[in-house]
Amino acid sequence: MDDDIRRWMRLVEAAAIPTLAFPTLYHVGSLDPKHKRRDSYEGAGLSVSIHPAEWRQIARGLVAGQTWALTKAKNKFIAATRLSKTQKAMIAQWAVTNGWAESSTIYRLSWFDDEMDDTMYSDFTTREEAEREAYDPEDADIKEIPGTLIATDALRHRTNNDAAPVTVPDLILTVYAEELGYDGVWWDDRLDVRNYSAPRGVIVPSKIKTWTVLKPTSISG
Repeated sequence: MDDDIRRWMRLVEAAAIPTLAFPTLYHVGSLDPKHKRRDSYEGAGLSVSIHPAEWRQIARGLVAGQTWALTKAKNKFIAATRLSKTQKAMIAQWAVTNGWAESSTIYRLSWFDDEMDDTMYSDFTTREEAEREAYDPEDADIKEIPGTLIATDALRHRTNNDAAPVTVPDLILTVYAEELGYDGVWWDDRLDVRNYSAPRGVIVPSKIKTWTVLKPTSISG
C-alpha cells in the first residue's frame, strides 16, 4: 500500500464514515460471486438484502434460486446513502488519486418513460454510443456532462464489471470499503417494488469467507 493510499484513507476515515450492522442478511441464488453479471452495481462481491422476496419480484428472471441466510458478529457496512457530500467528494478524489477512476465528459441520453411516468436517462462515454441507443438520433435529447467520474481498466478488473458511468460511484465505494477492511457497503434505498426499488448491499470479496452461511431458508417471492 503506497503513501497516497494511506493518506487518503486517513483523511476520509477521519470524516466519521457512517456505518450499519445487521443480525442477518440474505442472498438469493449462487453463493459464488463469479456468477454475477458484469453490470451489477455492487461490483465483484456477494449481493445481499433484508428483503429477498421483494428482490425476487423486482429482478424476476435475474434473481432466482435458493435463499441463503448469512450472519457475522460485529459486522460493519459503509452506509452509502448516509454519506455527506464532503465524504463523497473525498472518496471520489481518493479513487482518482489511486487510479480507480478519472474525470471525463459523458453524454446523457434522456427520454420520457410512459410506464414509469418519469424522465429516464442513460449515460455514455461517447456521443456516438448515445446516438446509437437513441430511438431517433437526429432528435435525441443528449447533453454533455463534464467532470464526471468514469472507470479505469483497474476498476473494471477489480470489480469484474463493465463499469458503465452510472455504476462508477457505487463501484468505487465497494473498493474503498474493501481497502479499509469493512464487510461491505449498504444502500438504504426506498422499499418500493412497483418502482423496482429496495434496500440492498454487498459483502466485499475478501470478507465473504468470514460470514457464516446458514441452510437455505423458506423465504420466496
